[in-house]
Amino acid sequence: RNDGAYAKPGVHRPRGPVDGKVDAARWFDGSGRELPPLYHRQRLFSLLGQNNYQLAQLNHYPLGAMESYVLKCDRGRANREDGAMGMDYWVERNFAAEEDRSIAALADARDAEWQALRNDGPLAELHARSVAWRQDRFDTLMQDEAQRALFGRLMITPPSRPLPPAALSHLMRYAKSTGRKNS
Repeated sequence: RNDGAYAKPGVHRPRGPVDGKVDAARWFDGSGRELPPLYHRQRLFSLLGQNNYQLAQLNHYPLGAMESYVLKCDRGRANREDGAMGMDYWVERNFAAEEDRSIAALADARDAEWQALRNDGPLAELHARSVAWRQDRFDTLMQDEAQRALFGRLMITPPSRPLPPAALSHLMRYAKSTGRKNS
């Protein structure tokens, strides 16, 4: 909850830290460990290689279907104006090596909620219109050579793979040696 330590919400974290208030903020990881003050203004993610999900797990899926990604690229980045999205964003996030089905325990409650939403006439109409808009927009984008080329590259690019432990360890040595200067 925001106790005034931040000016506004953000995509991945609160934005606009308020001097005099943010230093009293307390951040915790998904295992209940208090995070250091670096997280008040800069750091986003918990450390790799430790169990960060003993109390809570928040899954964030930046990618979905390839068609949706083409639309996302057309829209642009939600959290900044600069930097076009392309294959680099896709490759850096297209990890499909594991399937987490732990959320399946909530399937009955999810299905009931979905049905309630579908039964809401005005909402169902808005949903149908938005689905039609997305399909029409994708069809329009596929008339453009650059957009078709992006879609074609997405179709031939295999899923990314997590770094093997030895490679991750090698990379982390560099992060730890420079992290104090650049964090």
